[in-house]
Parts: sequence; C-alpha cells; structure tokens
Amino acid sequence: MTSDETRALQAMASLQGDPNFKTFMGWLEARREKARANEQVRDDVLLRWQQGRAQECNDIIEVVTTARDVLMKVRK
Repeated sequence: MTSDETRALQAMASLQGDPNFKTFMGWLEARREKARANEQVRDDVLLRWQQGRAQECNDIIEVVTTARDVLMKVRK
C-alpha cells in the first residue's frame, strides 16, 4: 500500500464520525439505490450505465466503511 493510499484511508476513517460526512454517505447510498431501481430499463446502453453507476457507488461505500479495518490490518 502506498503512502497516498494510507493517507486517504486515514482521512476516510476520520471522516466517518463527522455528521456532514454521514449526510454525504446517505446521499451516496440513495444514489446507489436509485441506480439499482433504474436497472429495469430495456435500453442495453442505459442499463450498463446504471449498473456501472451502482457499482461505483458500492465501491466508494465499501472503501469508506472498511477504511479503519484495512488500516488496522496494514499496521499489524
């Protein structure tokens, strides 16, 4: 893990307790759910865009919510 990645994880871990960041995470989760709900479209291109959007939201949410655990593993 690079020092930039470590610093980014530390920043994400420290932000988890911030009420404003919790608001952002709630918004991001709502965007993910909206993208998932739109996966019923019949247009293949639009469907792929919606799936990609939902996956990106998932990836960001996962990185943020697991930042502390990843840092603890790296420090061992």
